[in-house]
Amino acid sequence: MVARVLYALGGLAFLAMAVATATGPSRDRRNRARAVPTVGRVVDIEVEHYDEGGHSYRPVVEFTAGPDRRPVTAGTWVPERVGEHMTSGEKVAIRYDPKTPTRIWIEGGDEPESILGVLFPLVFAVALFCQAVR
Repeated sequence: MVARVLYALGGLAFLAMAVATATGPSRDRRNRARAVPTVGRVVDIEVEHYDEGGHSYRPVVEFTAGPDRRPVTAGTWVPERVGEHMTSGEKVAIRYDPKTPTRIWIEGGDEPESILGVLFPLVFAVALFCQAVR
């Protein structure tokens, strides 16, 4: 009996992970949909080195925002395939959140969405639920 309850709880946990993974990107897409496009200039590129050999890049971009065209400086992490080719002084297409202009997205700087992030937890949830009802 205890094992069935534990299997069911594990199944619920994996189901919650699958739902969170599936809904997170859609929320981000909604935020980007209301974001304002503009062009900014890269003023700095922060690089984080990993022990495993990879890198993360955080370009810092200057641009003007809002109807009053106030200057804003903001950064965002981008995948290595994008960041390694950026240079200081380069102009980049960005989108910024009009409510929080320091929240930016660099066009083309998104990680591709993966169905595996939803599929694996969902498979584990089904397997655990099957064990719970045996």
